[in-house]
Amino acid sequence: MCDGDQTGQELLVESLRVMTPELLGVELDFVHHDLSLERRRATNNDVVREAAAAMRNGEVERGHITLRRAELIVGHLDGTLDFNQGLVAERLHAIYMFCLEQLSSSRFTQDAGMLDDVNDLLGELREAWSQIADEPVPL
Repeated sequence: MCDGDQTGQELLVESLRVMTPELLGVELDFVHHDLSLERRRATNNDVVREAAAAMRNGEVERGHITLRRAELIVGHLDGTLDFNQGLVAERLHAIYMFCLEQLSSSRFTQDAGMLDDVNDLLGELREAWSQIADEPVPL
């Protein structure tokens, strides 16, 4: 299960509510992933770096899980874009799609360097957004 924006969280909880062992015929064990903005800020989105480290160490399961978390985070960022805002949203979408392609490809090639590239790119975006957020709003 993942924390995220309130609407997404509510939809997730509702969809999981119907997945009872009686209905499915199997017991499911859900792993909780906190994708909240607070968690991403606190960890500097280290999930991509964590996936690269797991890949370099040959930790296949941990690498897969952290890659999936990274894909969920980038997918969420992409899903929140407002394309009515024009070129900025289109360019961010292209960046997010590139990141998702790199994350997916790295899973099959086990190329941690691809993850380093994604981490660098997302780090640059994070830094740019932080600078914008710190700028005073003109009155």
